[in-house]
Amino acid sequence: REKSVDIKVISPLEVQDRYWDSDTLSYRRTTAVPAAVQKRLPGQIAAIIERAEKTFSDKAD
Repeated sequence: REKSVDIKVISPLEVQDRYWDSDTLSYRRTTAVPAAVQKRLPGQIAAIIERAEKTFSDKAD
């Protein structure tokens, strides 16, 4: 939020939370999630975070 404005974003990314480690923003070791997805997702999340940081000020919460 910035100046009491909520910004919501829709993303096609899916995370299987049963296997997700929110501390590292990546999957725990598992064969339930394809290796290609495990490898690709952290970079996609990092790109979203980077764009948000560039778009919004430090005053946003």
